[in-house]
Amino acid sequence: MATFAISRPVGKRISCEHFFETMKLILVAFILLLMAVPTFGQQTAAYWCTKGNALAKLVKHDDAIKAYDEALRLNPKLAAAWNGKGTALKLLGRFADANAALAKAKELGYSR
Repeated sequence: MATFAISRPVGKRISCEHFFETMKLILVAFILLLMAVPTFGQQTAAYWCTKGNALAKLVKHDDAIKAYDEALRLNPKLAAAWNGKGTALKLLGRFADANAALAKAKELGYSR
């Protein structure tokens, strides 16, 4: 982890240039921190896919499909979510939609 040390002689005034340079470093560090850490409470595509899997195991296929849809909204290339959605649709008898979702999963490299 990079650290930044900002020093100045004691008792001396900071120039505007030095102040703004320091502020830029702080801003860059803050932006990097925001990029590295997801917002508190923010759910990821993997979270929604896992939730969909759990709901499918509880035979709550309509709710599972909603969870998979949320996962796919966040990451349309998540093959596992396409597969889970296709499986849930198939179990609900929605075969055309199921085949399309399963084909998309296969296209994205899902194999099991």
